Amino acid sequence: MLKSHIAHGLTLVEMLVGLIVMSCLLLVGTPSFTRWIQEMQIRAAAESVQTGLQLARGEAVRRNRAVLFTLKNANGLVEWVVGCKTATAACPATIAARGSDDLGRNARVAATTDATNAVNFSVELTPGSGLPFEVEFNGLGNLVSGSGGRIDVSNAALAPSSRLTVILGASGLIRLCDPTVSRSVKVTGCG
Repeated sequence: MLKSHIAHGLTLVEMLVGLIVMSCLLLVGTPSFTRWIQEMQIRAAAESVQTGLQLARGEAVRRNRAVLFTLKNANGLVEWVVGCKTATAACPATIAARGSDDLGRNARVAATTDATNAVNFSVELTPGSGLPFEVEFNGLGNLVSGSGGRIDVSNAALAPSSRLTVILGASGLIRLCDPTVSRSVKVTGCG
């Protein structure tokens, strides 16, 4: 009686077909993956700015002193510092800080306290405009300027551009939103 041999493994043709299929999938998926990574960098930078503002507000209430949040890079890189307005041993000039090395160099910020631009979300602020930018919170957690404002975080390399906005309410409330979505449609929208 003859025994049939079962071949184990792959033939060269099967391996080449598999490589071609994988190559096609990589070619199709790479641009989407790159955009997704850059959008995540924008989100991380926007959440960092929001966290810095919330930290400044919380420290102002905790210390019952004026605390500043400063976006300090005039080129639009995301670099911020939280510190007391009047530095003492109990309230240092730098409580917390984040540099552009922590958040990457793709995301860019722009800021305004102009009432017209602060609520007009259809107009994207030019990266770097309004910088350096400083926000002061008093011991009650309110903005000292009282007018509120907005900080746009974007990546100009993305086409179409992608951005998130951090809104500063006059009362000191801080909110992260998507300016391309209406608030009536989705809770994360701005307008």
